[in-house]
Amino acid sequence: MFSYFTRPKGPCVNRKTETVTLTFSGTKLHFKAPGYSYAMIDQDEDDLLPVDYDLDDFSQYRSVLYGSFNEEHPYDPEIDIAGFGCFKSIWSFRKPLLGDKYDNGTLSFTLGVRHIARFGSLFKPQNMEKAAIESIDLTYGPKGWLAWEDSKEQRFLGPLNWSIHHFQGLEWIHYFINEIHLKRGGRITWNIPLTEEHFLSFTFRDTGYPSEKLVKEFNRLAREIVETCEIDYSEAVQQQIKKAKIEGLGPPYSTHREPQVWDVYEQEAYDNHVKKYKQQIGYF
Repeated sequence: MFSYFTRPKGPCVNRKTETVTLTFSGTKLHFKAPGYSYAMIDQDEDDLLPVDYDLDDFSQYRSVLYGSFNEEHPYDPEIDIAGFGCFKSIWSFRKPLLGDKYDNGTLSFTLGVRHIARFGSLFKPQNMEKAAIESIDLTYGPKGWLAWEDSKEQRFLGPLNWSIHHFQGLEWIHYFINEIHLKRGGRITWNIPLTEEHFLSFTFRDTGYPSEKLVKEFNRLAREIVETCEIDYSEAVQQQIKKAKIEGLGPPYSTHREPQVWDVYEQEAYDNHVKKYKQQIGYF
């Protein structure tokens, strides 16, 4: 009873929560997610995304490494990952009666698709794990387009809390990326293969300075959403899964991983990296 007065208030998933269905080249993904509930800003029409996607249509993909593809940086599947967002929402959490200002916060949710073929079938656990780590390196490490935002200092730390979970017959990779200057803030991530060359990334991001109680509530909601997921694989993807099993799935996922260690650029190399990215996006 006491927790009612101390636990931050936010949305939850229950039997009345609406089911979202997305289709990817015949494969159907179903999950429950609360409705948009960010009181400060109305939901942007640009965040109301399609529900049916052709995974072979690369006009919808963006570069994980550079932010976008162009003549200077076309998609190079040997060094880059292509991705696109396919569902977005934001939820508000408010402090309880006996809470403080750090119990207030917002959690944004982006469901993304990532394409990476260089490690082999993602239905083999170690290949999928390599793909997840590569995505972390290219997104949050010094090579990625986010690197220019924070001088030479490391901005992110992860993966933290690496773990493997099973819900509804599906095997998930779970981890947390800490945005260092936000203390407990960062990105809660759940990954799962979608095809032998694509994986889904459920990313829940907090940009504030959440209390420990609020972080717990963010994780609760993220897990509730992921636990509802069901995937109806297309016939083509079922054949990919069958092929991977015949070849042998190999070792299972690692049950624990330490955070990635990234080398910080020398100043001149870093400045060139920043300049190149800013020119690409028209910053100056």
